[in-house]
Amino acid sequence: MLLEPGRAGDATSHTTHSSLTPIQADPPDAAKLPPGDVVGVTALLLTCSYQAKEFLRVGYYVNVEYLDEALREAPPERPVVER
Repeated sequence: MLLEPGRAGDATSHTTHSSLTPIQADPPDAAKLPPGDVVGVTALLLTCSYQAKEFLRVGYYVNVEYLDEALREAPPERPVVER
C-alpha cells in the first residue's frame, strides 16, 4: 500500500494504492501541499492489511526545518523548498 501526502487531521485527503510489487514513488510535490504543512512536524503511517484485517502498522514522525538559521527564526510566508 502506498499512502500519498494529505492534509494533517483530514483522513479523506489521503489516497491509498494497493500493490504486490516493491513500492517506488516520486517525492511529494510541495507546490500541491498547503503552505502551512510543508515545514514542521508531520507523520507517515503505513498500514498493511490482508482480507480487510490490519496486520502491520508502522509510523514515522518527521520534522522538516530549514538549515539556514535566519530562515528558521523568520520563516517566509511561502515555504522555500530549495533550502
